[in-house]
Amino acid sequence: MISQIVLDSDEFQRGFCEGCPAVSVIPGARDSFGVPMEPDDDVCPADFVPGDGGCVRCDVFGLVVERLEDLEVWLKGAVQDGN
Repeated sequence: MISQIVLDSDEFQRGFCEGCPAVSVIPGARDSFGVPMEPDDDVCPADFVPGDGGCVRCDVFGLVVERLEDLEVWLKGAVQDGN
């Protein structure tokens, strides 16, 4: 439950994808003075879905999921033990 809350959060997704070498920027249209008329478009081969088959950080995402699951098990044990 805790791990799914973290993984589904926008903050996690932004942080996980930040600085990814696979993300590219397609510049939006500019007028003759270079003033943006459209926003730039960020493009990801995995459509910004961490862990997707096209994600270049898929292995890292798997480790994050494992550690979050370990944390959740540990927290449940700590609550049951009263520690």
